[in-house]
Amino acid sequence: MVVRRHFFCSFYHPNTSRITDGGEYFASTYPAKANLVNHGVTFTWVHGQTNTAVGYVQLTHLVDDEEHLHVLVTGLAVSEAFRRRGFGRAMLLHIIASVPAKEIWVEVQEDNHPVRKLYAECGFVGRKKQETLTRRITIRSLP
Repeated sequence: MVVRRHFFCSFYHPNTSRITDGGEYFASTYPAKANLVNHGVTFTWVHGQTNTAVGYVQLTHLVDDEEHLHVLVTGLAVSEAFRRRGFGRAMLLHIIASVPAKEIWVEVQEDNHPVRKLYAECGFVGRKKQETLTRRITIRSLP
């Protein structure tokens, strides 16, 4: 999916909320995935009135042969207490507005309709369906 790059994040209010480096929050909230922090950038949205982490957006980037920056959103989550209140959209639109990428890509499960709807409303358009490929490889024991 590719995003059109002309959105402005009107929901983001610096006086009441902020986006910070979310590596520490992500690693403490999801210890099994803590190693992912070293492979990209994680932003955490912190609610200004309660100083509570609302959610995170995780990105990784690629540079193509012509030196164009491409960004892949590898994670987007909002805490249950803050869902359906526009925070996911605000985080995504903030990334779209602030990342100087030629393209921003997302990958989403086909049956994840709420997130697919959010991405579509933020300007992402479907490009291709990617089938999941799983293979089992048996490796014999070394002597």
